[in-house]
Amino acid sequence: MLLITKLVMNIGGIRVDLKMIREKTLKYVESMRIKNEPYGCYRSCVSSSKPSLEASSFAAMTRHFYGDIKNITEKERKEWVDYLQSHQEDNGDFIDPLLVDSEMWKDEKWENYGQGHCTSMTIHGLFALEAKVQKPFKRVELFKDKDYTFSWLEKRNWQDTYHTGNEVVQALLILQYARDFHKDREAGEVINWFFDYLDKKQNPETGLWGEVGNNSAGINPQIQGVDRQIQGGTFHFIIRYLYAHRPINHKKKIIDNCLANQNKDGSFGYASACADIDSIYLLTRLSLLTSHRKKEIEISLKRAINWVISLQNDDGGFVGKREGTESSKMFSTWFRTASLALIAKRLPTSFVGKINWYYLNTLWVMDD
Repeated sequence: MLLITKLVMNIGGIRVDLKMIREKTLKYVESMRIKNEPYGCYRSCVSSSKPSLEASSFAAMTRHFYGDIKNITEKERKEWVDYLQSHQEDNGDFIDPLLVDSEMWKDEKWENYGQGHCTSMTIHGLFALEAKVQKPFKRVELFKDKDYTFSWLEKRNWQDTYHTGNEVVQALLILQYARDFHKDREAGEVINWFFDYLDKKQNPETGLWGEVGNNSAGINPQIQGVDRQIQGGTFHFIIRYLYAHRPINHKKKIIDNCLANQNKDGSFGYASACADIDSIYLLTRLSLLTSHRKKEIEISLKRAINWVISLQNDDGGFVGKREGTESSKMFSTWFRTASLALIAKRLPTSFVGKINWYYLNTLWVMDD
């Protein structure tokens, strides 16, 4: 039985019960589970009727945060794991059938993104279920050729790290997984090549990756600039740096940019699920490595708590961005839950710190 200290606070004039945040979230996640399918098949939102690989991974991660995975039977866990693993291709990539016809999957700007994102999320979902990826990643073999690796990195669009950040971090993820879980020692040397390259690409003036405000890549001007660089590159890269215990340069400047990126309502950048967790992750994790602006970070994170909680709908799910009556989605519910869990870890005496969170001290580097 998971115990949560009873605590109520006012957010925007609305009384919020801490225990209800957890119960409502888990109720929403359960409502997305398709009952006439093997256990662990989840749809992405209420308007969808088909199971989604990514939604099923988000469900595993969200339920793990709240300690709810332990409530399933071994049979249910096996069905869930089998469902996720059934989507792995012979080349090692995980493919979500619901996404292969999407514009994002076909767009050349998103080379390897669809497969990479599905693979990344499924790896994390399997971790939450205490399972491993069965087949090796064939792309790892390509990266063992040093000329190929540096050629591949040079071909990325470093003016637009929103796309490049995803591509590179997904490549690093499978390399680190291959080294640590498939026991591929050669992958370790390749990882060092990546970090050496990334060190040189980091902007010493801002601490970020990418050219702030550069619109030559055709970036939507509403989401360009510092926010886009935090989202597209810095957040993704820092996760992998932390996992590798690789020294991080310019930590103070990264923190300065994150704090400057917060809006009056507590959100960050353009206030999406991605933009918010990007800055929240950087502030919570980097502030453990430096005392720089410690008090300001604590104030910032407390403001972020109110913002994130305000995005929970009556059905228990969370929205990605509050625009009118946007419906809840599994993607945003996972990201919003992760944001609260990150803040709770950094501020254990805060409102959300009273929840007994369960952290994945693995590839996401959520724990100390």
